Amino acid sequence: MAFWKQAIGAVLVLCLIAAAAVVLLPGPRLYLEAQGLLAPAAAAPASSEPAAAKGANKAANAGGSGQSAGRPQRSSVVVLAPVSAAIANERVAALGVALAANSVTLVAAASGQLVVLQVKSGDKVHAGDVVAQLDSDAEQIAYDSAKVAADDARLTLQRNTQLNDTKLLIASQMQAFDLAAKMADLNLRGAELDLKNRTLIAPIDGTVGILLTSVGAEVTAQAPIASIVDDSHLTIRFAVPERMLGAIKPGDIVTLSPVSRPQDQFDGVVTALDNRVDSATGTFKVEATLPNPNGTLRDGMSFAVSLAFPGETFAAIPPLAVQWGSAGSYVWRVTDHLASRVDIRIVQRNSEAVLVAGALNAGDMVVTEGLDGLKDGAKVQVFGEPTPDLAASGAAPTAPQTPGQTSGQTATATATGDQPLPAQDKAHSKPGDKTAPATGTAGN
Repeated sequence: MAFWKQAIGAVLVLCLIAAAAVVLLPGPRLYLEAQGLLAPAAAAPASSEPAAAKGANKAANAGGSGQSAGRPQRSSVVVLAPVSAAIANERVAALGVALAANSVTLVAAASGQLVVLQVKSGDKVHAGDVVAQLDSDAEQIAYDSAKVAADDARLTLQRNTQLNDTKLLIASQMQAFDLAAKMADLNLRGAELDLKNRTLIAPIDGTVGILLTSVGAEVTAQAPIASIVDDSHLTIRFAVPERMLGAIKPGDIVTLSPVSRPQDQFDGVVTALDNRVDSATGTFKVEATLPNPNGTLRDGMSFAVSLAFPGETFAAIPPLAVQWGSAGSYVWRVTDHLASRVDIRIVQRNSEAVLVAGALNAGDMVVTEGLDGLKDGAKVQVFGEPTPDLAASGAAPTAPQTPGQTSGQTATATATGDQPLPAQDKAHSKPGDKTAPATGTAGN
């Protein structure tokens, strides 16, 4: 195709686009009318607004600075909620470990063969009960021999003491007999101890754990035989931040929940506080006692620990009232239908309310809905209340607008040729034009 044909086609397309822009878009048309290149549009229909509505609009326009001509100032419709007072409960969470009230591991005091086990795993024992016994034949013989020697030395000392009364023995002989009797008695006590060490006795009340050996096994000195645990109550040991020093004291109630059974919760009592703070972690240790009468809880279990402390009283507001800006969080407070911004600091969040610190008092009203476009000092209309104009005139109030509802209001009226034209109609009317009766829509 020749170049001149392509150029003509492009020019035609551009002309069509320009014509469509003039017809469809208001901006190009207004520019051409201002330059005198396009005839102004036909005059708008005469205003059908009744005279009473015109007077009300003029009064509204006169009192509403910054509002466009012909549009009455409208207050933002908002929903309010009261501010209440609530106590911020400070809660500390920690992870603790359960320790039995008492726990021991029985070990053999000497080497030998285990010949007797009086208990099995899970048995309840009392202090003084025999748990196990090693072979003790040699120790028994040694004890019997030491006993015989001790008895003989004691009798010898008695006979020589009688002779000494007759002055037949010298002092040195009496000292030798006395020393022999004492040495025999010490040998007897040593043999008795060796024999006693062949028997393992339960030192505490408790429950026997899993046995670590069996009958017939050769054990060495200090070899573990069994463990006994007294878990009638548990001690839960946990660490809390050092800022809680002075807040926690013995007798405080703590909530304890086994990590393996989070649905179970128990109440414990703080019984001991450590006397130093760990400089590496910035915490100090606390112990709480938890009764365990049924033995369902075990030594070594992990517990989630929770402590609640009553704190200060703060303003409580609905979560929807909290707004955020570049300077932080704030709310809109309404006093005498005037909105004011109040900066706040969030202290604690709950499911029902947010506890905040700021210039708020119990009973203040804050905005929860209709927040868009609010400014400091702006006049607002409370949802559910009549407008101030209707309340002053005594007219029946209409349903107030909810936030987001359009502010248009439709009215039907008849305009005659004797009525003056609105300013916008005068601008487009020509000399000699007459206004015919018409029905129109007046908007606020």
